[in-house]
Amino acid sequence: MSSSCSPTADSAFPCHQCGLCCQNVHLSRETQFLDRGDGTCRHYASDTRTCAIYADRPDICRVDRMYATRYVRLYSWSEFVALNLQACAALAALPGPGGQPEGKAVFRK
Repeated sequence: MSSSCSPTADSAFPCHQCGLCCQNVHLSRETQFLDRGDGTCRHYASDTRTCAIYADRPDICRVDRMYATRYVRLYSWSEFVALNLQACAALAALPGPGGQPEGKAVFRK
């Protein structure tokens, strides 16, 4: 375990706002309660690809808050960010409509 460091404005989680985590809440026990029945979060607005309750979203949807409340003793902030980015990449690799990876365009640089 590395020493912990708190997230700062300079080291905020680099979210791409792709919505893939919101569209796959059925894949985690911690987020299944948000499933509207099709695997997507009940607060996710598919037409705008945004969260309808973003300012008041649950802690599980906040990387920084989850780190501070559950994982600060287990990982450094940079390790926790790396783990979350791995989860992002795994979601991007999931097959979407037509069998193509869902996040193909999102993570292209």
